[in-house]
Amino acid sequence: MDTVNKSIEDLLFEKKKITTENRSLIKLESVNTGKTPEDIIKEHNFVSSEDLIAARGEMMGVSFVNPTSKPISSEVLSLIPEPAARRYILIPFDLSPEGVLSVAMADPLDLQVVEFIERKSRRRIKTFISSPGLITAAISDQYAQSLTTSVTAAVEEATPVEVKETLKDLDKVE
Repeated sequence: MDTVNKSIEDLLFEKKKITTENRSLIKLESVNTGKTPEDIIKEHNFVSSEDLIAARGEMMGVSFVNPTSKPISSEVLSLIPEPAARRYILIPFDLSPEGVLSVAMADPLDLQVVEFIERKSRRRIKTFISSPGLITAAISDQYAQSLTTSVTAAVEEATPVEVKETLKDLDKVE
């Protein structure tokens, strides 16, 4: 299916996400008001934000992903620091055996950010589109879990003597 020349409302109609009446209303209202079809779709809540973003991604040739749907390894998360993930609204979620890093982004066509992430991670990047809300939720959840896992592993590696010595040192600080 050639999605490059299709309007977003036509694509959503083909996917049975909106009705014929919805599609006609979107086209008419867009002509009469000058609003974009996406704005009209949002105003009328014809589809979920995820469906709208997935359709936009399909029009751009970029797959949609929900980064909150499964755990992300701390190895993958460590390739992009949390502050960078928050600033650019993106999250790494998979690393292929070939070393390609999959990244969910609010704007997967921002080539400057993609180049920055490639330099930062020292990996080739495969971009996916996702909603800013899903990405932000995944960042908050996944980076916090990764930190907890790292701290737990460090504590487990420490011998009881090291832990006691550290606790004594902490008591002296007070």
